[in-house]
Amino acid sequence: MANQEHLALLKQGVATWNKWRADHPEIEPDLTDVHWSEIEFDLTGINLCGTDLRGSSFWLEMEGGNLQRVNLSGEDLNYAYLVHTNFRGANLSGVCFDCAFFVEVDLQGTNLQGAILEQAGLTRANLSGADLSGVAAGCACLREANLFQANLSSLPLEREGRPWAKWEPATLSGADLRGANLHQANLRDTDLSNANLRGANLEQAQVEGTNFQGADLRGIPWTILTTLRAQPGANFEGVLWDQPEEAC
Repeated sequence: MANQEHLALLKQGVATWNKWRADHPEIEPDLTDVHWSEIEFDLTGINLCGTDLRGSSFWLEMEGGNLQRVNLSGEDLNYAYLVHTNFRGANLSGVCFDCAFFVEVDLQGTNLQGAILEQAGLTRANLSGADLSGVAAGCACLREANLFQANLSSLPLEREGRPWAKWEPATLSGADLRGANLHQANLRDTDLSNANLRGANLEQAQVEGTNFQGADLRGIPWTILTTLRAQPGANFEGVLWDQPEEAC
């Protein structure tokens, strides 16, 4: 149940709410179980940094919002529309972003374990260092997304050796990842079958057990592809790549 004082402040509008947040940065607002249909104003530029939003029911449309470290774990944000929104360090584990639309959203260091991004569009999203283990993102568009050191592995490195810690492989089958920055990303056991990775940066990516079957890898330097192919268990059956004649 939301803190009624916090809710009353929110209902006074973005300007009042943001001033209160600026004056009291130490407070972690409680807006759990809020019905956002009651909030009848534009959320553009709102500062919800550190807010607990679990149990909230809303179709989220926001531009320029600050949602750093918010807790939205397990929420349903289908068809959300987010532009220039800051989600750094947020807990978005298990959130359903089915058909959501993101433009230049900052998701650095975000917990997206088990999130659903089916058919979502994340144009130029920054997912650097995000935890995407167990995410379902079939047919998602992550074109030009920054996934530098992102974790899409079925088992995060720091949890190796713990047999009770079980994770499902990330599913990005058919995803549009053209030009994405996957430098040093952990893609172990990820399903990238039929994904469009044309021109993506896969330098130093970890791809043990990764399924690239039918993926488009054209535009990726052959020296990088050779390194990826040397990693155990990776499946490159039927991929498209700019393979030099002498390497055939």
